[in-house]
Amino acid sequence: MKSKPSARPKERYIVFEATTSGLRTRAMIGHEVQNILAAHFKSRKPELSLRVLYDKFNDSKMRGTLKVNNRFARESISALNSSGRFKTLGMSGILKVAVRKFLFNKE
Repeated sequence: MKSKPSARPKERYIVFEATTSGLRTRAMIGHEVQNILAAHFKSRKPELSLRVLYDKFNDSKMRGTLKVNNRFARESISALNSSGRFKTLGMSGILKVAVRKFLFNKE
């Protein structure tokens, strides 16, 4: 039985950019993001519902997309920014908007 849309946990899509040149592949970037957020949310990791979207990456600009629970979105952004290895470019509740607006823009 499916739950009603109002009872489902809301999701946010965060687009980030790797600022260090040591991270070169999607797997390395995704693994590092997961390690940073897992260390930050030690006891609340199951609630976080963290997922790195490997099919939504821009390899030339070293940008990627992360899917998190709405309640932990702002805290996830601050954890990524404070690590010094990543910079968040934006957040959206719709994947298509996040990809179009932040992942493949001309900047």
